[in-house]
Amino acid sequence: LLKKFVSARNIVVKQSSLSSKSKAQLGLFRGYKLKLAIGTEVHPFTDTKALLKKTQELMVGTFIDEEHSAIGEQLGVERSWIVEELGESEVVLLCNEALNYMGELISQVKKLYGIDDKFERVDINISSIQVLLESDLDPSLIKKWGW
Repeated sequence: LLKKFVSARNIVVKQSSLSSKSKAQLGLFRGYKLKLAIGTEVHPFTDTKALLKKTQELMVGTFIDEEHSAIGEQLGVERSWIVEELGESEVVLLCNEALNYMGELISQVKKLYGIDDKFERVDINISSIQVLLESDLDPSLIKKWGW
């Protein structure tokens, strides 16, 4: 993984930009868990709020009623960003993994010099980055829907 990051850095510095792409799952969520969705590839700079508005136009009245009577169910968008030079995995997760590799490496080097410094892994909550729900845009909706 770290070798891929070095190669990607060399591409940016010496050649061009990295090839990025984004995938979106537009659909119905219970909490932050995806229940039903339409998947599509979208331009990486497409506004997620605009995708959510489109999801509402397509799905309110079809997959969910206007009153959102099923408690906890609402529409949302789950995004994934991919940098092809690093692989097909979510780039934020790859960065997190690389950060943990480097932290562990530094901890091991310190240990060689007699410094006791245990590295604590950093693990991110990816759904807080990837998912945008209707109530994220307007928290007053929860009260409006009677939840």
